[in-house]
Amino acid sequence: MEQQNSIIEEIERKRPVDVAKIERELAELWKAAASSKEGGGEAVTRVCLLNLLIYTSDEDHASTLGGTIATVTEHAPCRAMVLVGNPKNPDSHTEAWISSHCHMTQNRQQVCCEEIRVTASGKALEHLSDTIAPLLVADLPTFLWWQDAHALSQPLFRGFLNQVNRIIVDSGQLTHRDQEFRHQAEIILNARHQAAFSDLNWARLTVWEELIASFFDAPEMHVYLKRLNKVTITYSFNGEIAGVPIRTLFLVSWLSNRLSWKLKDAAEVSPQQLEFRFRSPYTRLQVEILPETNTNFPSTVITGVTMSTAGEKPATFEVRRRAPKEKEDVFETRVVITDGASVDRVVSSYRPHDADLIAHEVEIFGRDRGYEEAVKSTLSLIEEIQAELLV
Repeated sequence: MEQQNSIIEEIERKRPVDVAKIERELAELWKAAASSKEGGGEAVTRVCLLNLLIYTSDEDHASTLGGTIATVTEHAPCRAMVLVGNPKNPDSHTEAWISSHCHMTQNRQQVCCEEIRVTASGKALEHLSDTIAPLLVADLPTFLWWQDAHALSQPLFRGFLNQVNRIIVDSGQLTHRDQEFRHQAEIILNARHQAAFSDLNWARLTVWEELIASFFDAPEMHVYLKRLNKVTITYSFNGEIAGVPIRTLFLVSWLSNRLSWKLKDAAEVSPQQLEFRFRSPYTRLQVEILPETNTNFPSTVITGVTMSTAGEKPATFEVRRRAPKEKEDVFETRVVITDGASVDRVVSSYRPHDADLIAHEVEIFGRDRGYEEAVKSTLSLIEEIQAELLV
């Protein structure tokens, strides 16, 4: 048992290596594992189904990614490369480390995946994509999780475009006032034929989309979709953000694209409150996004959606997020139809961590056209707001 533990510990041990010798060092690592097996030690299986690149310019954050990578590799065994850029350091410098993540499968097999970490600054940072290109495992899909929204418009990012199959971003901390989202949206719309794109912020909306869609599953409820005349979306605001979260605009875009609404005009009531007017094939409607203070949620979290209809027997459809539990979100839904049914229910949903979302994203191949449409629509909403501000 002592020998079995020692080889796993040896494989998982982080060690500095020369960038030019990474492949050789990795080969030595797996050679040592094979020798251990032949000597009666525990069998260790190296598995790699894809390349996962993670770029960040925050070195402290990079040091916390080990747990995330370990979770991802349990679902999607891969060669993970953490790329840490230091744009503030003008000196051209590169350092690298290698290690592994091992886990026991249900069949009692010890499966291990490689992690390579590269830090770069100065000229070396400008050529980072060229540096890591030989380290990609050939003939496997490559995913890039880009964690620096500020660097998306720089040549550094563009160097990766032709090397990867899918790029995953996260606009979760961006608002309608952040230029970074405009840059991000323009890059996605212009480069979508070179690589597919995903956004964790968009993925986090799935539960809201499912709950809203469930109101109208029954054929007799479809008539209310045609009569919607007002939608109110609320989000948690604790004073840390300078605008309206992109997540709420994604939800407006999802509704408008699914229901064929056409944007008429938009208004910024305040930096934290927006209003839109749409025309649907059947009626006109107003959409408002409002901040909600004194919640138990971080800023940018959507706290509620209320949809109202006009005409005979007006109805209201509401989803409210309850105070969070440790690992799950709890939602209350309510349908009220005048002179008719009133139905309440409580729905619990597992709250996915970033590692869960990434593990799901690396299973997707090809473009997400629903997301691309939402990016385009959200950009239009923001441009309409800015045009209104200039009047």
